Amino acid sequence: MIDIFRTEGGFLTARVAQAWLHSSRDPAREAERFLDGQLKEGARNFIVIGGCLGYLELSLRRRRPEAKFLSLQLDGGFRGKELAGPDGRRLDAWYPDSGQGPDAYILARFDPRDLEGLQVLSWAPAEAAFPQVCEMAREGLRKAVLTLNGSVNALAAFGRPLLMRPLKNLALGRRFFSMGPGLAARPILIAASGPSLEDSLALIKENRQGFVLCALSSALLALAEKGIEPDCIVSSDPGYWALLHLQGEKHKGIPLIFPLQAALPRPLLESSPLIPITEGGSYQSALLECLGLGALRLSARGTVAATALDVCLRLSRGPIIFAGLDMGSQDLRSHCRPQAFDAFHEKATSRLRPAYSQTFERIIPSYGRGRAGFRQSPQLESYAAHFGRMGSSEKRLYRMESPAPALEGLRQLSRGEFEALCASPRGPRFESILREEKAAATQGPQRAELLIARAKSLLGSALAQLDAGIYAEKDFGIEGRIDSGDGVFEVLECLSMSHLLKYGKALRRSDAGLRREALRGMEEAARELFARMDRLGAARGGQDGA
Repeated sequence: MIDIFRTEGGFLTARVAQAWLHSSRDPAREAERFLDGQLKEGARNFIVIGGCLGYLELSLRRRRPEAKFLSLQLDGGFRGKELAGPDGRRLDAWYPDSGQGPDAYILARFDPRDLEGLQVLSWAPAEAAFPQVCEMAREGLRKAVLTLNGSVNALAAFGRPLLMRPLKNLALGRRFFSMGPGLAARPILIAASGPSLEDSLALIKENRQGFVLCALSSALLALAEKGIEPDCIVSSDPGYWALLHLQGEKHKGIPLIFPLQAALPRPLLESSPLIPITEGGSYQSALLECLGLGALRLSARGTVAATALDVCLRLSRGPIIFAGLDMGSQDLRSHCRPQAFDAFHEKATSRLRPAYSQTFERIIPSYGRGRAGFRQSPQLESYAAHFGRMGSSEKRLYRMESPAPALEGLRQLSRGEFEALCASPRGPRFESILREEKAAATQGPQRAELLIARAKSLLGSALAQLDAGIYAEKDFGIEGRIDSGDGVFEVLECLSMSHLLKYGKALRRSDAGLRREALRGMEEAARELFARMDRLGAARGGQDGA
């Protein structure tokens, strides 16, 4: 029970049992002294853990009014009791009883650029009073930072492919489809490529007519080995290695659902029904609009399994079942067998480097230790947390029986329960809800020219605004405003995240030289990208050289 009352000096203070959460005399001065010793000079974004009545947050707002703040409260009893700022507003805060994990709360409010200059301040009296919740908050913060760091690294590695892939996929694609009325209450099974998929294949084959089968591209070889054909394929990875999962003739003609930035082989683009996804980006929307095409609009996800789940939640009101969603390695097995990457390990095997030794060296440093023979990396752990949260809010999500401990939020189906769900399927089959769309531009070079012209226009506009010194308050933490509805910062992040961060640092420091250096880097990156676009246009009618 939290006791809140006024000190002799008129300040609000609080305690739990006999433990004081703020000074019994002058809590405002106490917070000031704390910041005198803890506040870093370059910090511009703050997360406060256990702020209680908000003295720490108020002092921070006075010292750094331009900063971005989040507060992780350690007890729901502080809701609405925090002190308001001079403007009468209280800081945005997370509470343990809010129904949302601290990592999800942070990720909804911070983006990768906010990691630069981030300082975490934790109030020791609250830590001592609520140790278990504090540990949960810290763990959520750790997962959120890992996810944001992963986004920064992904943009650094795949930023330009994120600009080129939509052009290539739209230019080379032949048949685009949208989806009509959904599958009613028909069950959907999502086949992921975890090691436990092998244990479910026989049951999947026996009951194949009772559900729609949505396969992740990495699970296709294991399904094909047992003669199981999916109703649709979902592929989202922009990396070139993702092409290996889609090689061969077996997958041609199966509807392919993909974010526009996914890496897809040209034969599938030319032969398969294509169902594009746009993940909220203005850049992708502009490319689709110039062709007169529609697309599924979904939130961006870090893993193809989460994208597939979002698609299936749109398709059916019935049960959605995962098979092979392990989010970890079962001893030395990180994927089901066969799998497209197996050939690389087999070719590298020799007397001095046997297959098991190579697998051990690859798995152990990345995945570490786990429970029940499963190993899990920090990134996979954060993905597992997402599915656990989804399982708590969407009661129709299930998973096939699996020894994987990582997805405790999804209820496991026994063999009998699965067979009962598949016994009386309702609603149309998947192929009957597809509706072919006709692009406004004709096939061939004319379509590529139209797309490239639109992409170059967006890039040129973004660079011009950056060069003119127009910038976004939310992006760089300083006064100013930009209309980012045209995808300016989306394009610039993908063009060169490192130079964009450098540009923001130059603005905060009023460093004209660093700003010019950042602009030159962005312009050089744009010239290289324009050259790749021109090669795509030249190759559209012949060999693909993009």
